[in-house]
Amino acid sequence: MSTPSLSTPRLLDLKGQTPMIANDPDDSRPTTPDSSAGRRRAAKAAFRARLESGDYRELFGGRLGEVMAQAAEEAGVVDELGALRIVMARLMEEEDDLEVLAGLVARVASVSIQAARIQRAITGQLAESLTDAVTTILADLEGSDG
Repeated sequence: MSTPSLSTPRLLDLKGQTPMIANDPDDSRPTTPDSSAGRRRAAKAAFRARLESGDYRELFGGRLGEVMAQAAEEAGVVDELGALRIVMARLMEEEDDLEVLAGLVARVASVSIQAARIQRAITGQLAESLTDAVTTILADLEGSDG
């Protein structure tokens, strides 16, 4: 059995006497499948195997991959805008410190504005607005020439 290095975290047993080594990622001791450490190790190993397979769709597992693909099918950021509005409402309701509230509201508002711009661009509203603006400018230029 190897001697632990000085940098290895140490724990004492319940009596405070026997030094024990803290969770070591290289520890190969068996754990029971129903223990939290065993479940974490199994999940890490499964994730690592999916990662090494190189298949992005399978990276997070079957059901989560399906849900992510379904969410990605929807063009737009309508759900994200709704979530930002809920966050803003909760901030206004729950935060009592006005200085903290001002900073958080500014951040959420900034992201909301960006998301709204993206949504307009996706739906074509921005293109229509730009077309109208360019048409108006050209009409004004033609009127000033004659």
